Amino acid sequence: MDEKFHKAILDYTRVLHMDPGNPVYYLYKGELYLRLKEFELAATHIRTAAKLSTDFNQPKTQRALVQSFLGNHEEAMSLLQSLTRTPELFYLTGKLQLTACWFDRAADSFREALNAGAQPLPLKPKPTIATLFRDQRSLGTPPMHSRQPLTSGEKSDLHFLCGQSLALGGANKEAAEEFARV
Repeated sequence: MDEKFHKAILDYTRVLHMDPGNPVYYLYKGELYLRLKEFELAATHIRTAAKLSTDFNQPKTQRALVQSFLGNHEEAMSLLQSLTRTPELFYLTGKLQLTACWFDRAADSFREALNAGAQPLPLKPKPTIATLFRDQRSLGTPPMHSRQPLTSGEKSDLHFLCGQSLALGGANKEAAEEFARV
C-alpha cells in the first residue's frame, strides 16, 4: 500500500509543477503524507494549501476546516462567524469546537442546530481533509423555514454529540439528560 502512496505523491509532485497555485493538489499530497505518517511533510503541504486557498477563493467553510486541522481553532471560528448562521453551520461549528476541546461552546452549537430543526450534514466515517476541502455542498442556501424537520435519527445524533460535549466538559448531569434523549 505504501508503494501506491509514494507513486501518488510523485504524480501530485508532477501536477504541482504544472499548476503550482492550486491548493487542492497540496491537500491531496498532504493527505497522502498523513497516511504515511510523515506528519511534518503533511503539515507543510496543508499549510501551503491553506495559504493558497484564500487566493484561490475557496469557500470559508473549507478554509475553516483546514485551519481547524492545523490547530488554528480561533481562525477557523472567525471564518465561520462571518457566515450566515444556518442550522448546518451550527452543526459544523459544534464539530470544530469539539475538536478544539471547547466543550461548552460545542454543546451550545448542537443545541442551536436542534432548536432550528436543521438537517445536519451527514456523518461520514473518518472524512479526510482533502474530501472535506473539496466538498462543494452549500452550507446555507435553503432558508430555515423550508427545511424538512429532523428525523429521529438526526435528532439522536445531535443529542448524542451534545451529551458527549457536556460529558467531556464535566457537566455529567446535563450530559446524562442529553444521552437520555438519544
